[in-house]
Amino acid sequence: MRVNFGRVISRLRPNDETRPSRSSRAARYAGLPADGSVQGEDSPAREASVTTDDASVEAFDDVLYDETNPYRVRATASELANSMVTLPDLPLGVVIVHGMAVLGVVLAALMVLKDASTSAGFNDSCDTPLPLWITLFVGRHVLKAILVAVRFWLTRQGGHELALPRVTSWIVTCNRTGYYIWILGCYLLWVSNICDRGVWNFAMVMCLIQFLVVALPVAILFLVMCCLPCLLCFLPIMFPPDANQIATRDDMVRRIPKTEYHRLLEESGSRSPSEAVDVPESCPICLSDFSDDDSVMILPCNTRHVFHERCITQWLAVSQLCPICRANISDMVDPEAGEGSPRDLELGDIR
Repeated sequence: MRVNFGRVISRLRPNDETRPSRSSRAARYAGLPADGSVQGEDSPAREASVTTDDASVEAFDDVLYDETNPYRVRATASELANSMVTLPDLPLGVVIVHGMAVLGVVLAALMVLKDASTSAGFNDSCDTPLPLWITLFVGRHVLKAILVAVRFWLTRQGGHELALPRVTSWIVTCNRTGYYIWILGCYLLWVSNICDRGVWNFAMVMCLIQFLVVALPVAILFLVMCCLPCLLCFLPIMFPPDANQIATRDDMVRRIPKTEYHRLLEESGSRSPSEAVDVPESCPICLSDFSDDDSVMILPCNTRHVFHERCITQWLAVSQLCPICRANISDMVDPEAGEGSPRDLELGDIR
């Protein structure tokens, strides 16, 4: 995929009013004064100025993709993706622990290989190249430890914007190579019939550790996915729903007084909602103004808690609490159904 960088740069270039003149820019880059022209000759800065205005957009784009140009823009999206690979910044303690662990593995591998070489020789200790695999496996870990330390140093020093992505890409490549080496080691262990016991045990331990690193997250994810339905079945028992999550029974909803809005105004002795003191002008749920023919319901917790019938019915279908004061409507409509909660008693004292 080829991007027309010439058109992109030409659109990102500032206007003529805000950018400096071409001669002054060229003088700054060429180390020449802006007014260095001799009578009858052009300024050296003017001759040194090369901008996209002097060439076509297509020509400038070809310059960017010129293989002989060392400053050309990366030509493919894959190269751009590799340059943007990132890894989390590790603290100093993690880097030190990782280095010490790798050092311990190296010492153990040297002891095992030394014993195997003393008894039967390096290549004759196994019928499969397990000693060579151990050397390759440990060498990969040593290389990764060095790269991690170098990346830590580059991160702390700063000013290495070009080297840091390159080292990060090498670490990612080293990790991917480790998976292939691990698979090869598992195969060599499987087909090995005659091998030095120390070499075989060391290779088995390394493969098992790598298996735990790779398979443990997958196993945990698999167990979570399998046990999730059972966990969902036990959630209502572990966390019983409160009144805000229980629907109000239909017989209790029918006991809530219902009337038309204009009758509510007449009962309050007002001719319009603006004159009414105890009657709200709009529904607290949908926030729309009441009209005279709207069917409204008044909750028993407060006479000013007036709602559209359709709004409060939908609310009570999923909750037993008042949308405004959070009082339990079921306990107020039918006190014998159950005692009020402490929250209801507190609100009752306030009212």
